[in-house]
Amino acid sequence: MKQPNNEDFTMPNTLFGLNCYEDNVQTEMGFKNFQWVHHGRVARASQPNYNNTDRVQEYSMHNILFLKMKGIRCIISANHEGISEESTRKLAAANIAHHHYRVEDFQPPTPAQLQNAANMIQHVTQGGGAVLVHCGYGQGRTGTFVAAWAMLKCFDGGDGKRSLSRDQMCDLNFLRTNFGVETQPQVNAIRTAAGLGAAAPAAMAPMGLGLGMGMTSAGSFAPPMASPGQPVFNSGLSTLGAPVTNNAPLTFANGGGGSGLSDISW
Repeated sequence: MKQPNNEDFTMPNTLFGLNCYEDNVQTEMGFKNFQWVHHGRVARASQPNYNNTDRVQEYSMHNILFLKMKGIRCIISANHEGISEESTRKLAAANIAHHHYRVEDFQPPTPAQLQNAANMIQHVTQGGGAVLVHCGYGQGRTGTFVAAWAMLKCFDGGDGKRSLSRDQMCDLNFLRTNFGVETQPQVNAIRTAAGLGAAAPAAMAPMGLGLGMGMTSAGSFAPPMASPGQPVFNSGLSTLGAPVTNNAPLTFANGGGGSGLSDISW
């Protein structure tokens, strides 16, 4: 089997045009690191009003207005802390569902958490809504959930357009470069959720990973460089339909689609 090399770290052409993770992008309306993974469908960011550590999430009307403007109808939180009761009520009134998958910083989610969240993301996006995924800063745990969704729902078929298999993409170097995944245990959780075996020991990634002073889960990444014939995955919306999922229908808070629950801890 072909082993990934440095030229394979950036995402090749896929069924979907997914955007590569970029660290330290601007703050928008209280959300640091806000960026689209799949434009208009799946976004990622920090928790609202992030201040260098996981905190109970508090959503101001300012934050909620921003989410409404972006078309966000569901939030997937991988923060170690939960959400305040007042913010739960505000989101429900705005018809935005909130689902909490409790994960400590730098730690892996369970495969069941990743599978459940991937099904949730797919259901909402197939219904025309957009999903925001966040942890604390919006990098490692967020990237783990986003990468698992991509592996389970975007890259699960042999479309003949990729130079790497899904097994080869579930590698620390590849997932760190394209999704911001930070640790091997996070990679292993993605592989298990995707039904893959244990990963081979990873080579050193071709870029630096560091933390800002007093900041958690906030690595500084060198932008991935596209090699000849191997573009970074940033082509935007795909014209192909989303893969079919077999998960049961879900219902949003206030009947708008989603789980109907304001805060689920797994």
